[in-house]
Amino acid sequence: MPRRTVCVLISLIGLCSVVPLVLLIFIDTEPQTESTIAEIRGLPRRKALDFEHGYTKDDLFDLNMQIKELENIKASVRNELRELDGKRWEILKESTFQNELLTRLRKDVSTAKKELESVKNSVAKAKQEPTGASTKAPSTPPPIIILPQQPHKIADSPPLVKSSSPAAGRQSMHCTFETCFDFSVCPLIRKFTVHVYNTRQNINLIGTVPNQDDVTEWLAELEAKDLLATSPVSACLFIVIIGDVEDYKTVEARLKELEYWRGNGLNHLIIELPSIIQSQLHTVDTGHAMVASAQHEHLKRDFDVFSAPATTNAKGKFREHLPLLLSAQKPKLMYFHGECQTGKNTDVLRITVDGLLQLKEHIIDVDIKVSCNAIDKSYQSRDDECSMCDNQLERFARLSQSKFALIPEIPGALMLVRIIEALRSTSVPVIIGTTYPLPFDGNIDWNLAVLRIPAGHFSQIHLILRSIEAFDVQQFCLQGRFLYESYFRSPVQILNTVVATVRSRTMHPAPAILTTSFHATKQKAQISASSYIAMPSQQWRHNFTNNMYQLWNNPPGPFKSYPTTPFDPVPLSGSQYVSKTDAELKQLPPHIVLAGGITGPYFEDYLLGNIPNEQFTVVMLTYQRNTVMVEAVERLSGLPHLHKVIVVWNNPEDIPPDMTLPNIDVPIEFVRAKRNSLNNRFIPYDAIETEAILSVDDDVYLRHDEIQFGFRVWREARDRIVGFPGRFHAFDIRSRQWLYNSNYTCELSMVLTGAAFFHKYYAYLYTHWMPMEIRDMVDQYMNCEDIAMNFLVSHITRKPPVKVTSRWTFRCPGCPDTLSTDETHFYERHHCINYFVKVYGYMPLLYTQFRVDSVLFKTRLPTGLEKCFKYI
Repeated sequence: MPRRTVCVLISLIGLCSVVPLVLLIFIDTEPQTESTIAEIRGLPRRKALDFEHGYTKDDLFDLNMQIKELENIKASVRNELRELDGKRWEILKESTFQNELLTRLRKDVSTAKKELESVKNSVAKAKQEPTGASTKAPSTPPPIIILPQQPHKIADSPPLVKSSSPAAGRQSMHCTFETCFDFSVCPLIRKFTVHVYNTRQNINLIGTVPNQDDVTEWLAELEAKDLLATSPVSACLFIVIIGDVEDYKTVEARLKELEYWRGNGLNHLIIELPSIIQSQLHTVDTGHAMVASAQHEHLKRDFDVFSAPATTNAKGKFREHLPLLLSAQKPKLMYFHGECQTGKNTDVLRITVDGLLQLKEHIIDVDIKVSCNAIDKSYQSRDDECSMCDNQLERFARLSQSKFALIPEIPGALMLVRIIEALRSTSVPVIIGTTYPLPFDGNIDWNLAVLRIPAGHFSQIHLILRSIEAFDVQQFCLQGRFLYESYFRSPVQILNTVVATVRSRTMHPAPAILTTSFHATKQKAQISASSYIAMPSQQWRHNFTNNMYQLWNNPPGPFKSYPTTPFDPVPLSGSQYVSKTDAELKQLPPHIVLAGGITGPYFEDYLLGNIPNEQFTVVMLTYQRNTVMVEAVERLSGLPHLHKVIVVWNNPEDIPPDMTLPNIDVPIEFVRAKRNSLNNRFIPYDAIETEAILSVDDDVYLRHDEIQFGFRVWREARDRIVGFPGRFHAFDIRSRQWLYNSNYTCELSMVLTGAAFFHKYYAYLYTHWMPMEIRDMVDQYMNCEDIAMNFLVSHITRKPPVKVTSRWTFRCPGCPDTLSTDETHFYERHHCINYFVKVYGYMPLLYTQFRVDSVLFKTRLPTGLEKCFKYI
């Protein structure tokens, strides 16, 4: 805040404090003469009363009138004093807020200066350190410079225009996110946080929220995601929730009473959560505040948020009750149940109703009704909307049996309710009309889940829907399931989506996904510095280059940020060499400098490939097999490109303090698990500093060249599971179930994670995003965690795993019996596969018919040349 502005505020506060005192002294002083009274009121002077001869009636009457006039004057002045005092307190409050803001900005500047100084010291230190081929530190990037941010100037909005048109009102105030949002209080150097009014009491919201438990649950989620501001002063967005309101004339006054409204509601978001469909919020002057509502016709384009009605409340294991995505098995082609008043509606509705009557008369496999035996009164419809028949459960059962759900394009919340119910029932929404927008359409690509047909083509809708292939219908259903689960399954998800929409507009990344720290660690510190050079993977490379379209329209969605993902594009070939100096080129492998090929042992010393060198982390799960585990760790000694070994200690007993570990020249760290669970092998521990994870069982024996080759293959297929033992799934026609099989076959669909590489990104998804029902099943059976990981990766990528080398099984002669020797092992895995299919809604596993071997495997080479790998 400029120094001149602060001085003016202080002077004004002092003036407001002195003026009331002077006026009070003046008023409380008794008037001395009638002349004084006359001067005050501007009246002509009267002669002094003769107290010796007494008062006349006229004199008494005049005196009484003058006293009343003085009392009125005194009351008027006191009212003016109260108004001045109120303004003084408003100025004090605004001054306090600005001072807090100034203090916070000074603190941010101080922190930035310290960070800049630290970067300068690091650069100076790096310039003084000697460079070498094996100890060269990565070049330090130039310091980030943040220019001083000027206060965002917000233009005054024109007053609310009163109009008889229902579309008028808030739309007459021309606001966009660029012109009516203060970015200066929401800088990118701070995380995006929100302040929700009445978060502590959860009461006294504007109106009555239909389900207060939903708001409470949502607030808990915001706090868990670190989105709630610790202090309102540091908040980027202020959220007001409005429920059912009886008198909207009181809403405007309630808004102006909010503590941080500051006159015009800058950086405020008003979220409507009414139980009824209609609302009159558009008649309220909301200033510069955004509105999130399911009534698009009253929203300001490029500013407000077109949300969805909170009609469902799916909690817990809701996925178990959703139908499978099997459109070919649905007996009905299309569904529509509703009662429409065609006399009061648009041409679109009239054409639709006439067409529905003809379809019902001439087509057999349709489920169509244009009149209701029982209207669902849960939703209050407007006169120009089609009422909904039956109840929600009956509609869900009928929609689940139909490939398509016909939805007339009638602007209003009931249209959105029909779309959400269709998505939930895996019935493709077919909207008759192409003009009305859909919720969150600035981020969600509805063309991937919804069909839109012009009303003029309704007579040909039977031809259009019949011509769509079953595969395309399933793709629509699959995307619709993702949209429903991510954005519309409950009021809590709708609220999260509204906040994510505003956050995306400010360019703030989503909150970082949580990493899991060690509960207890034991580290082997005997490391030879000459042979071990740590090379952790770079993280957080795409804070501002993430494709928002991809984030919103593909799992896992836009609600979390991940340190790294396996979907980075491959660098242009040679881009890592062309800009190097002659001195740097001399340190590169000779085959690059001389443009010659590379084979034999020299190939083993360099990873090469399309991206810079990197390392991998071994994660080994063990349970009451200490000797076997120690021997497995010892076999990793001298393994190239190994960064660290992490042993997940699932034993109920503590780690023995006297346990002797081999010196393998890399760190060995133990994780003391809270409980014995196979899910522990896929937790994204913060000690894992590489993108590549090699998951191995403690009884698996792999040669070093096999591990090296598997790592090289993974680096070219980073989004897939790359490993050794292959398995496959098959559908049994007799039992109508999926079965698990480990036979030697010519195709496979799974690679067991007892010996496989995968990206750490999938550990985050397995632990924090994959449905909890699957992890519960793994704990229940102490089995199937490898199947669950294969389901997850195939669901995300729609690709099969990659098998390397000829290994199919592993034998450990010195090991005790394993879980796989139990007869019930395979029965449990059969059951797991069928349960996972029900949770996902379809079978995500895909088949592959090849394995990967080295380029020169079985190739006859000329004399003098050597193969890349002798036995692979």
